[in-house]
Amino acid sequence: MRIRHVIAGQAGLGAITFGSAIIPTIGLATLARTVGSGVGQSIGAGKNEIIVVNDSGQPLPVAPWQQDPAVRIIATMRHERSVARNTGAALAQGCYLHFLDDDDWLLPGALKSFETLAQQAKPAGWLYGASQLVDRAERPLIQLQ
Repeated sequence: MRIRHVIAGQAGLGAITFGSAIIPTIGLATLARTVGSGVGQSIGAGKNEIIVVNDSGQPLPVAPWQQDPAVRIIATMRHERSVARNTGAALAQGCYLHFLDDDDWLLPGALKSFETLAQQAKPAGWLYGASQLVDRAERPLIQLQ
C-alpha cells in the first residue's frame, strides 16, 4: 500500500524557503515518482526544497531528478528511518516541513493549497491536510483527514 499526501507540515524557525520535503529512502524504484511529485508542485521557484536522505548504504542510481536545483541528497549510511528523518529536518531551511516515504507522493497543487492554508491560519505552528491510502493499482482504499 502507498500513501498519497495532500498537505502536511510543521513550522520551523529561521526559514528561507516556504516548505521542505524530507524523503528518507532505501533506494526504492518509486523514489523518482516521489521526488517528481515534489519538484512538480506549482508553488514558485525557490519556495520548495526537497531533501532526499539516502539511508540505503549504497549510492543512489543516477536519475534526472538529481540535477534539479531544489533537490539535495544526503547519505546517512543505514542508520534507520528516524535518523534519516531527523537529519533531513535538521538540514531543512523551510518554514514548514513535511515528510514523505520513498513510495509516497504529493498530489498536484498540494503545496499551493498548503501555502494558502498557511496564509489564512497565521501564525500557525502546525498545519495538516488529508492523506489517501491507495493500493498498488492506485485505487483509493481510505481517506485520512
